[in-house]
Amino acid sequence: DFGTYTALSFASQMGTSGGSWYNAAAGINFAAFTGDASPYMPGTGPTIGGGTDGGSTDIYWSTYYTTATSGSDVIFTPYFDVSAMTTPRLSIDYHINGTSAGNLTVTLIQSDGTETDVISYTGAQQTSNSDSWRTGYADLSSYDEVVRFKITGTYGGSVSFDDFIIEETPSCGSPTALSASIADFAMGSATLSWTAGGNND
Repeated sequence: DFGTYTALSFASQMGTSGGSWYNAAAGINFAAFTGDASPYMPGTGPTIGGGTDGGSTDIYWSTYYTTATSGSDVIFTPYFDVSAMTTPRLSIDYHINGTSAGNLTVTLIQSDGTETDVISYTGAQQTSNSDSWRTGYADLSSYDEVVRFKITGTYGGSVSFDDFIIEETPSCGSPTALSASIADFAMGSATLSWTAGGNND
């Protein structure tokens, strides 16, 4: 949750390389937005922040470009020590919208500088700025050290993220691909289906 950050400020204006959310370059980088900042991202930026508590004044990070033809925005996270965790995972809410929407990539950086992409989405994942945010996950259980992350959004549309969390993986994963259909309206019968989460039979 980025509620303590200042809306309409760039990542390069907040924090330092010592452990905050930051970007060393002041030219092209993520900016903090709220859902009511539509004049800055007309038609593409999400109208509310991510997570279950998202609202029109909730602050999230989104790509913001100084050129209209190309580029990518980068922001670095603070450091996270996952060595004491049993089965750590990364959770991030994302909203990628626009006819020419760019890509979102989350790259893990190990203490020796090795970089590994752990989450990647290509193109639009939503079809309108009012669509619900989605949540992506990455298994971090193979890491036993202090790590940080680089988040990259490429040019096009609005590439936004919120609620970046490092947490223990739940023993019972959340179901996905939920669907429902009415088999017999008169008899009141319906069919429900879903894909079970991890360790959830």
